Amino acid sequence: MKAEKETDRHPALTDRQLFGRVVYIGPTLRADGGIATVLRSYRDMLPAFRHIATNSRFGPLGSAVKMAALMVRLPLMKLAGGTDILHIHGATGKSWMRKSLIIRWGAFLGFKTVYHSHGGSMAEYSQRYGREKMGRTLRRCAAIATLSHYWRHFFSETFGHPNVAVINNVVERPADEELHTAAPRRMLPSENAPLRLLFLGAINEKKGIFDLVETIAAHAGDWRGRVILEVGGDGPMMTQLREMLKQRGIDEMIRLHGWISGSDKENLFKQCDAIVLPSYIEGMPISILEGMARAMPVIASNVGGIPEIVTDGVNGFIFAPGDTHALASAINAYLSTDGLLARHGAESLLRAEPFLPEAVIASLASLYRSL
Repeated sequence: MKAEKETDRHPALTDRQLFGRVVYIGPTLRADGGIATVLRSYRDMLPAFRHIATNSRFGPLGSAVKMAALMVRLPLMKLAGGTDILHIHGATGKSWMRKSLIIRWGAFLGFKTVYHSHGGSMAEYSQRYGREKMGRTLRRCAAIATLSHYWRHFFSETFGHPNVAVINNVVERPADEELHTAAPRRMLPSENAPLRLLFLGAINEKKGIFDLVETIAAHAGDWRGRVILEVGGDGPMMTQLREMLKQRGIDEMIRLHGWISGSDKENLFKQCDAIVLPSYIEGMPISILEGMARAMPVIASNVGGIPEIVTDGVNGFIFAPGDTHALASAINAYLSTDGLLARHGAESLLRAEPFLPEAVIASLASLYRSL
C-alpha cells in the first residue's frame, strides 16, 4: 500500500498548527544584525513562534552553555512530540560551525531540518571550509532556504541539494499615513534642503562604508552643504572611521549614530532621501528592503541578491563594488534631476511587496507543508 503523505494525515492543519510544529534556531533575539532582525520579525508576524538561541550576549562561556542546553533539549523535544521541523538560521564562520552540529544532530534525531543561509560570503567561506565537507552536512537537511535566486542557484549547483527554496527576508511597511507624513522627498535641485543619504550596517571594509566616505571627501567642494550622510551602525572599525572623518575634514557632512533600532531608526528613515550600501558581499540586505518599504530609492553595489530588487535607473543605481566613480555619479544624479528621488522611491515601494509579512508567511507555510 502506498505510504501516506504527511499532508494526507494532516489535511486540515491551520497555519497556527503548522507553525506550532516548527522551532526556529538562531542567535538570541536581543542580538544586533540581520538574522536577529529577521527572527524578531518572525516572532511578531507568525501565528505561532518558538525559538531556541544558539549564542549569548554574555560572551563565549554563555554561548557554550546555550549550545550545550540546546543539544540536550532536542532529544527531549523529540520524545515529547509536537515538533517536526527545525528551521536553523545561520551564516559563516562560528555561526556555521554551531549550525552544522545542530543540523547533524537534528537529522539524526529524526527532525526535518531547514538550513536558512544568511551569509553573503558563503561562496568564499565554503571554499576555505571545504565544499565536499559542507555538502555532506547540507545534504542531511530536508531543505535549504536562501535569500535570493542568486543564492538558490549557488546552493543547488555547488552542493547538489534537490530542495532549495527562496524565502524572502521580511520587512514591515509603515502605515500609509506614516509614509505620507515622512520628510518630503527632494523634488527640485534648487531646494535648500540637503540630500540626505542613509547607511545602515556594520562598520567594516566589506560594507563599503570607507568607499562611501572617500567619495564624499573627494567631492566635498561641490557637495558641502548639499549632501549629508547619516550612518547607523557599529563595529570593530568605528575608531578608524572617526579618525578618517577628522583627517578629511568632513565631520559636518557625515553623522555617526552608532547602532540604532526602534523609533531612532524610524526617525532616520523619515529624515533621509535614499538608502546607500556600497557593499562588497551581501545576501539580501535588510536595510535596503526597509528603505524600499518606505519609498526610498537605493544606491548600492551589484552583489548577492541586490540586482534582484534594484534595477539600475529604475528604482535606484547599482554598480560594481569599489566603483567610486559610479557611486558619485548616482549621488549627482539625485542632486541634479528633478523628481528622480520621488520616481525611484515610488518604484521601490512597489518592489517591496514580496517582502511584506503576508507574502513571507505564505512562502514559509508552503515550504513547511512540502516537508
